[in-house]
Amino acid sequence: MPTETAVTRLEHRPRLGSRGGLALLVLISISALGHVIASFSRATIVFLPDEYLYSELSRSLSSSGLPLVRGAQVFFPSLLQPIVTAPCWFLGSVETGFRASMVLDSIVMSLAALPVYWLGRRLGLPAWLAFAASALALATPSMLYSSWLLGEAIAYPLFLAGFSMGVLALSGDKRWLVPALVVFALASFARIQLIVLPLAFALAAVLMAARERRFHRFLGERRYLIGAGCILAIAALVVPAGALGFYSGARHIDLAHGGLVLHLGTQVIGLLFACSWIILPGALIGLGLTFYQPRSRVELSFACGASIITFGLLLQASLFGVVTIPQERYIFYCAPVLALSLALLIDRGWPLRRMHALMVLPILILVAALPLSTYAAGNRLFQSSFLYAVFWLEANHGVGSVALLVAIVVSVAALATVALPFWGRLGGAGVFVLAIALSATAQAISINFDLTNSAGVIRSQARDRGWVDKRIDASHPSGGRAVLLQGYGTRTSALTLLFWNRSVDRVALLPDSNRPDILPWPYLGIRGNGALTVGGKPLSGPLVIDDSMHTIDLRGAVRAGHSTHFALWLPRGRPRFAFYASGFGSGWIGPRAFLAVWPKKTGGRLAGFLSFRSTAIRKLGPVTFSLRLPGVVKRHVRLKLGESRSVRVAVCGNGPWRAGITATAKRAMFIESRVVSARASTPIWHEDASACARPR
Repeated sequence: MPTETAVTRLEHRPRLGSRGGLALLVLISISALGHVIASFSRATIVFLPDEYLYSELSRSLSSSGLPLVRGAQVFFPSLLQPIVTAPCWFLGSVETGFRASMVLDSIVMSLAALPVYWLGRRLGLPAWLAFAASALALATPSMLYSSWLLGEAIAYPLFLAGFSMGVLALSGDKRWLVPALVVFALASFARIQLIVLPLAFALAAVLMAARERRFHRFLGERRYLIGAGCILAIAALVVPAGALGFYSGARHIDLAHGGLVLHLGTQVIGLLFACSWIILPGALIGLGLTFYQPRSRVELSFACGASIITFGLLLQASLFGVVTIPQERYIFYCAPVLALSLALLIDRGWPLRRMHALMVLPILILVAALPLSTYAAGNRLFQSSFLYAVFWLEANHGVGSVALLVAIVVSVAALATVALPFWGRLGGAGVFVLAIALSATAQAISINFDLTNSAGVIRSQARDRGWVDKRIDASHPSGGRAVLLQGYGTRTSALTLLFWNRSVDRVALLPDSNRPDILPWPYLGIRGNGALTVGGKPLSGPLVIDDSMHTIDLRGAVRAGHSTHFALWLPRGRPRFAFYASGFGSGWIGPRAFLAVWPKKTGGRLAGFLSFRSTAIRKLGPVTFSLRLPGVVKRHVRLKLGESRSVRVAVCGNGPWRAGITATAKRAMFIESRVVSARASTPIWHEDASACARPR
């Protein structure tokens, strides 16, 4: 138990000096200004489908007051960020709303330093240590999310405010109980994963009662805090899975012991990323000291709350999401909490230095043995802002060089933390400076990569991001509405187009296509005369067609615009398919292809030729085409290495007419995320009555 003299000494420390407050204000202003400036250089959303989902919900709330995505109501529990940013979309264009949302998020996320400093002072820390912990909270690489349209920007300061209030409520200050419960609810509403916060404090109350050995009185005084956690736990178990919306699969988790331990170890690596690698050993020692030798009840409640919440977030990241990679995005909330724990160790004069040196040793081994390139690959790197920075470095300087660089930098910093404690509080300041420098560098690199990546997305598609809206507005002054017909295109191209073009408010899937997100994507219906329907309703307006690996010709519509992946068709009557070819695109043919031709009226006569030219290249080897024609007719075309040949198919009969093609090559190759089998030109449909006068 803390002594009365210790309590008196800590409570008489000044809580907020004018210099400390001014320094904190400057720190927050610099952070907010820097992230706002960076956001203005961000060309588009990149973390998909999450950013698209949050922005769609926000725009829908601003226009209709309902959480709608493409006109359909969805259940999404993390609605606070869309609600907060909804007014931004009243400001005019998509561009203006996009910028305003990022500015608001950048400012709000930078406010995370306030509760860290406030709690540090309530813990009895001197102003400079509380300020150092606040600075580390804003230097964490995950501040990258401040300019992303995600819930993290709102959830981060709310989590820290709720944690700070929860610590005071747990220590016996009843004034903070109701505010803590309110902020717990808001934090969970901003990021549903933070429902672990009230659950953790309910368990922390039990842990603190056990520590103080007075269960009945202690638990009775904190019955509301414990009750709130128990109610949430029961609700999570009894609420139907369908009511959890996007998180309906949350209960389907793997509890195998070996797998859970492995995943937990992986998430500890993510915690190292968030904590600059080097503050974790000292923070853990600080937690142990504040638990077993607290100088005040606030310190003891902090130790109980910090221990449970850190383990809770690690466990959550080990059970949900992509558990095989470090999910720093789930864990970074702990970084400021552990920074305060380190500050408490420094304020004690940094005892147990040998234990600290031993705890640094695993970091040296890990950074030498861990191949970061294993994690910094593909879409998986989006779950970690540190890996986001590593990926950019590897892309520009090579995997081996960057692995060596990270190992050297982290090892030198870790060894420095072994020596610096012997310098007393000055050494403690040096540890914080090193940690802030490492985190801020990773943050700067990740932000630079984000800006470069977003600019590259726009360059690869259409420089005029709102080109569909402009074409439709020019031809339909009253405001036309278009339907996106999605094919083999990437998630990025489809969702980016939907984000920037508000006139494209409905979607459908072409035959044999890719679904870009988990939201409803109805299949396109094609009638016997080529007329198009979605959900049984006819389509008669503008069409935006994904022509990645698709070739489509329409009747009753004219082509009015084109980007890298999409073509805009404006109606001249009712649009109908005349010719459709999938599996062909950008000069290639995939392993499977499909050809279809429709007559002008249902059951009408078709006569003509379909043709394309293909080449068997050296990288892929010889290729064999197997054509499945109507009437159970099969035809095989074999191309030797380097051979080029025209493939011509006669079409004769009553429509519609369909055929399938299987292209079998010795090897396969990826082109723009698609598997291809051979070089091939775009198929051409040519009406010719002579097709019915010769053998097919």
